[in-house]
Amino acid sequence: MPLQTNQIGPNLIVYLDGNIDLSQSVLIETELLKLIEQHSSKNLILDFTQVSAMSSSGVRVLVLLRRTLKETKQKLALCNLGAPVLRIIKLLELDGRFEIFNSQEDALRAHE
Repeated sequence: MPLQTNQIGPNLIVYLDGNIDLSQSVLIETELLKLIEQHSSKNLILDFTQVSAMSSSGVRVLVLLRRTLKETKQKLALCNLGAPVLRIIKLLELDGRFEIFNSQEDALRAHE
């Protein structure tokens, strides 16, 4: 399942889609780690516009990505989170650990 991406300056935007459950999170993790290796982008922005729900497995992928990117001095930003996704991140008290933006434009502006 190749993820849709867009390179804008130092930012690699990845468009996630659907319900990020256990089976999808494994595929997404593999693809995202591959993209990080292939691109020398300073920032990774995950766009959740098309994500309807996310399980704890999806949250695990976000935590892993944040740690991986931090080791290489890259940044992770999340944007366009719907209410169900934002709810689980807040419930797990992770909203202070991630840069969360209302729109892709806001994320890009913050990482120029």
